[in-house]
Amino acid sequence: MSESRPIDRPLAAFFLIAFGWTWSIALLMVVAPGWVDRTIGPIGPGNPLFFIAVYGPSIAAILVTAFTSGGAGVLALLGKLVHWRFSPIYYLAVLVGVPLLATIAGHLGEWVLGIPSAPHVAAIPGWIKVLPVALLLDPGPLGEELGWRGFALPRMVRRWNAPLASTMLGFIWGVWHYPAFKIPGMPQGALSFPVFLVGATVMSVIVAWLVLRTGGSVLVAVLFHLAVNTSLGAFQPPFSMFVLVLAIVALCILLFDRGFRTSGIPDEQSTR
Repeated sequence: MSESRPIDRPLAAFFLIAFGWTWSIALLMVVAPGWVDRTIGPIGPGNPLFFIAVYGPSIAAILVTAFTSGGAGVLALLGKLVHWRFSPIYYLAVLVGVPLLATIAGHLGEWVLGIPSAPHVAAIPGWIKVLPVALLLDPGPLGEELGWRGFALPRMVRRWNAPLASTMLGFIWGVWHYPAFKIPGMPQGALSFPVFLVGATVMSVIVAWLVLRTGGSVLVAVLFHLAVNTSLGAFQPPFSMFVLVLAIVALCILLFDRGFRTSGIPDEQSTR
C-alpha cells in the first residue's frame, strides 16, 4: 500500500484565500449590481472592485508566504517578477509567438467557421507597442501570476510532476474565473465556460513550460498572460480556434520535451 502524502497546508491556504477573496467580491457584484453601480461605479472591467477581485491570487500568495516564510520569503517571491535574465528566445516565443498563433487561429476560423480573418501578421509590431499600456489596464497578469505560477506551481511540481501539476493548476485556474461568467458586463459572458476551462488548462501547460525553461521566472508568465489577453482583443480570433491552436502547442510540449516531463522548477532561493 502506497504511503499517503501529507496535505501541503500553505498550498491549501493559498487556494482557500485566493478563491475566498475573489469569489466573495464577485458575489457582491452578482447579488447587488445596483448598489455597486450606484456607490462604486458601473460593473465591468473598469470597476475598482473588479481590479481588487482579480488580485486575489497574488495577494493570497504574499499573505501565505509572509506567514510561513517571513519578509525574506516575500522578497524571494517578488523577486520572481523581475527575474528577466533568460534566453531571448522565450521573449520571442511570447511576444511574437502568441500573436502569430492568434492570427493562425483567425485564419482557421475563416476556413472552418466562415468567420472573417484576423489582421495580417504585419500588425504584430504595432501590437507589441501597446503592451505596456495593456499591462496597466489589465489586472489579470500581475494580479494572478504571482499566485498561480509564482507560489502554487512550484509547490505542485515538487509534489507531482510538471505535466500533471500544470494540468491540475490550469483546471483550478479556469474554475476560479467562473464568477466572471455571471457578472454583467464582463467579456467572459460571450464565451463558453467549458471551452474556457479547456483553454485555461492548455494555457497552463504552456506557461508552466515557459516558467520551467526560464528558471522559475514569473515575469515570463505575466508576459504570456498579457499576450494572450491582448491578442484575443487585437486579432479577435474565434476563441474555440485559439484554444485549438494552443492545445496543439501544449500537446507538442508534452510529447516532445522530455525535460518538461521529468524536471522540477527551481526553489525560490535559486531564482533570486
